[in-house]
Amino acid sequence: AAIVGAGLHNVVVLVSRYRLGEGAKLGTGGLVRAYGGTAAQCLAQAETRNVEPRAAAIARFKAEDTGVVFSLLSPFNPETTVLPTEPPETLARFEASPEDLARLTEELGVATNGRVTCMALDDDDDDEYEDDYYDDDEYYGDDEYDG
Repeated sequence: AAIVGAGLHNVVVLVSRYRLGEGAKLGTGGLVRAYGGTAAQCLAQAETRNVEPRAAAIARFKAEDTGVVFSLLSPFNPETTVLPTEPPETLARFEASPEDLARLTEELGVATNGRVTCMALDDDDDDEYEDDYYDDDEYYGDDEYDG
């Protein structure tokens, strides 16, 4: 009720009560009122901010495009893995809002004449990506990729 009353969502409030010795026994109703009131007070004083939802994504590129890719992806703190392809390619995993991902895909395509591919990963893809490319620092991914 305190979260809804504060007009918030996707929020967790944790209230902890320490009862020393033979402190007052509040009963169920008293505990609900005490915890709810404390949560409401905390939420009223808390600073709030909007958080954009983000999704995992990857960009796949060759060495010649490293500068362009990193100049565009640096605000998103990409994690990279060099693939054992010939010539070597790199995967950069990052998280971005859907709007940022659409913009990055367009900008990377234009800046590299379409050489860099960029795509969002759904939850299943993200798990598969982790399994394929980060298993004990060994690469077990798709060796058939032609770029």
